[in-house]
Amino acid sequence: MTVILINSGKPEALRELRRVSNEAVIVITESRYAEFYEPIDDIRFVRDISDTAEVRDVAFEIRKREAVTAVISPSDRAMLTGGFLRSLWGLPGTSFEVSNRFTNKAVQKQVLENAGIAVAPFKSVSNENELLAAIDNLKFPLIAKPAFGTGAMGITRLDTPGQVSEARELLDALPSWRSSLVLEEFIQMHGEYSCDGVVQEGHVVAVVSSRYHEPLLGLAGGMAGGSTLDPHSEVRASIAVLHQRVVTALGLSSGVTHLEVYLTDDGFVVGEVACRPGGAGVPKNAQRAQGVDLWRAFMLSALGEDIAPAVAGAHETDSLYVWTTLPSGTGTITSISVSGIEAMSQVDEVDMKFVVGDMLQGELHSSFTTGHVFLKLPLGSEGDIPSLLAEVKANYHLELDGPGD
Repeated sequence: MTVILINSGKPEALRELRRVSNEAVIVITESRYAEFYEPIDDIRFVRDISDTAEVRDVAFEIRKREAVTAVISPSDRAMLTGGFLRSLWGLPGTSFEVSNRFTNKAVQKQVLENAGIAVAPFKSVSNENELLAAIDNLKFPLIAKPAFGTGAMGITRLDTPGQVSEARELLDALPSWRSSLVLEEFIQMHGEYSCDGVVQEGHVVAVVSSRYHEPLLGLAGGMAGGSTLDPHSEVRASIAVLHQRVVTALGLSSGVTHLEVYLTDDGFVVGEVACRPGGAGVPKNAQRAQGVDLWRAFMLSALGEDIAPAVAGAHETDSLYVWTTLPSGTGTITSISVSGIEAMSQVDEVDMKFVVGDMLQGELHSSFTTGHVFLKLPLGSEGDIPSLLAEVKANYHLELDGPGD
């Protein structure tokens, strides 16, 4: 029995899979991520894990020799590819159709809008004529993003029609099999929130809602993070109701979600939602705050197993649980220190990902960081968070040699 793991640079995915399954694992990934899978003897490399045809051919060769029982794809870039193989082979987990609704932002927004759920006014464009028509019919400023994307990568803000060339460049750079761009009106908001849920038989059985300290757009390489909401908050209750509506509209029967919403003068507007654990410090903070094991739920669902153990220890939060990334850049780490952060009384844990000598490379995005800091505060102390984050930043030392120094 063999599990195929189609993954990018998320090393935690293999670790979490090992935590719930003893079956043999074959990894399909890109060569630039090889170092993350050194314990695995059987690795197959492709040029792009988002290329369904390329991954399909490799997976078919595997299936000629192995009894494949599950295909797991925790990366947004591989989600659609994994859904295709699961539907084709009748395997457990999210189907191709549902994967497309959660991965293809153009389809997702249309489905949500059709269900009466508020989203930003948008247009999906695949060619020059559609791009120009969208520019004429939407109000600036606009956000341009690939219909298939991950994190905040590849997202551009357009403040005037004169920047249409930037959107054109984004469109031209997209691969032919995913050549759609979403243009949406920029949302003026009072805050950006996330809701991470566990779904069983179409019903949300656990949710952890948080507020981001700052909107994620433009935070690449900076301090991204969030804090859990007070259990008696009306905002939290409203987000939970909206989350169930989104799950129902998109047709997820089992698994996990990471929903991002904006609070506006007119209420909540859905930004986007994914059917995998949130990135950065989101999963650990959910477990710290409410005992909800998002990664375990995701893996059990993908394996076709009961996800109840992932929420067996769920409980109401009794404190304010905070997480943040640490500022980063690109280059070789020549010096790094977090001793001052570890000495802060409010800090529960500092989880570092890199050490001196490691190279930070790749495109900066909202989850790009050297490590995560987790804090615990009394309920009602949200006003203390900005100064504590400033203290974290002041106690952090990083020196890089190379492209980003």
